[in-house]
Amino acid sequence: MGIFGTDMKMKELIPILDAPNISEQKLWDEIDKYFHKADVGNMLHVALVEVDVSISENIFDLLGRDAIYTSRFGPESIENKITLEYPVVNNGHGRAIVYPMEGHVFSDEEIEEITAIGIMTYQIMSRMRLKKCLEQSKYIDMLTGINNTPGITMQGKKLEALNELERYAVIFMNIKNMGFVNKVFGSQIGDYVITQYGKYLYGLSIRDQGFVSRLGGDNFLCIIKRSALLEFLDDIVSVDIPVETMDRKDIVSVKTHIGVYVCQVGDEFGRAMQNASTSAFFAKRIASKEPVFFNEKMNEQSMQMRKMLNDFPQAMLNGEFLVYYQPKVDVHTGKIRGAEALCRWNKKGHILTSEEFVPAIEHGGMMLDLDMFVLDRVCESYADWERRGISFDSVSINFSKNAIYDKNAVRRIREVIEKYQVPPQKLTIEITEALETNEIAFILQFLEKVKLLGCKVSLDDFGTGHSSLEVLKKFDFDEIKLDCSYIENMEEYTQKERIVFDALIRLLKELKIPIVAECVENDEQLEYLKDIGSDILVQGNYFYRPLPKEEFEKLL
Repeated sequence: MGIFGTDMKMKELIPILDAPNISEQKLWDEIDKYFHKADVGNMLHVALVEVDVSISENIFDLLGRDAIYTSRFGPESIENKITLEYPVVNNGHGRAIVYPMEGHVFSDEEIEEITAIGIMTYQIMSRMRLKKCLEQSKYIDMLTGINNTPGITMQGKKLEALNELERYAVIFMNIKNMGFVNKVFGSQIGDYVITQYGKYLYGLSIRDQGFVSRLGGDNFLCIIKRSALLEFLDDIVSVDIPVETMDRKDIVSVKTHIGVYVCQVGDEFGRAMQNASTSAFFAKRIASKEPVFFNEKMNEQSMQMRKMLNDFPQAMLNGEFLVYYQPKVDVHTGKIRGAEALCRWNKKGHILTSEEFVPAIEHGGMMLDLDMFVLDRVCESYADWERRGISFDSVSINFSKNAIYDKNAVRRIREVIEKYQVPPQKLTIEITEALETNEIAFILQFLEKVKLLGCKVSLDDFGTGHSSLEVLKKFDFDEIKLDCSYIENMEEYTQKERIVFDALIRLLKELKIPIVAECVENDEQLEYLKDIGSDILVQGNYFYRPLPKEEFEKLL
């Protein structure tokens, strides 16, 4: 470098190109001046420079774009062009095609000098992009390449400052089945699914002029224009992502709990984000397949649930949780043939039912601890009844979804049974049927292990999920509990509904599976059940409400 005097001119250019906040467009503008005004183009006999650089507005963008820079100095010779290629930081790629003036062939010295200028330029650009990369990494989720929490907050705050937030809706999404994906395919495929789902959402956000982020784990947040909201929600109901392992190809169908907050005039983004999160929590709580839109009552309920969750550990230590028993009664004789153990919380003298506190405990991931507490108290009571000569058939204990995915759950159940020396056949482990279809394998695996302990197994809330018959085909249950919805509306059954219900009872009888009908409250329901089955047990307030241990013992 220096034969043509370009080195001195390049030294003058370097401080400009290396300025702290120079943009990529400014870089090319300065290079253009360098070739034209400094007469470097003429010195090196350059007629035309075409630069093709793989870049993006956001260096982490998943879609990217190509930027083209062209500078012409005069008529060019197409035959004698030279092509220079350079790597650019963060998977970028640069290519410069340099054409000599018409009739000219670049000498070795000119090629050497042009190449040196190119290397210097792309090194500066790479350093500039690296700085940008480090700066933007504060706002970008490294797994998916989309905004993280600070990134989406920054975008939301910008809209708020411009008084434009009211034109948008905030959508919170929690993937339902990531536990299943990670169990079946492994965490590497799980990360791939998360990444592809983020890419899909990013594409939708570009289309709908919005923003998308991954908040961490399997949680995503989008800001979408209200005018595009319904179309966006339709497009995220279910997203199929192809995955490939060493031995097979598969499709992972990503479904989410969706909470929506439609922004109002004067809203702050932080509040909008919290409201969307709250509505997603309620979508998960009620197992809604549809997006749940925020309303103000949710905030009050959410605060109550957060307080319960915060109070839970100390309440366990204080002995505030109690086990009640609701008898299962023979539909014809009225004789007690078993009972279900139900948890109650004595919170400052007020007895809370499980419906009032279980959703909060489950959301906090501590439900298995409560399940194990109930099992421990039941086994302790059974051992006490046996010592006192009180005979009893069996007690059912509910186990939540947490148990299905906890590898230590069955071991903990066995340890409690052994601790109190309770015959395992006197215990019935209940699991709800209202689970996702793709969780069947884990339900069955868990129940198989429970059966190997010698316990009975029961399928609760039968008929509420999509997998009722599938589960019946694959596992031998010791008991089926009909969901309350079958019993509560029995008096209003249409002829078609009666035919369906009667057929369901006949099916279970032919499979020789004992049936328990919950929520029996009146004579009409009882008489109907008497008419259709001789082996049905009933459970409900018509016979007995859930009773404290001391009152229940008096019935035995």
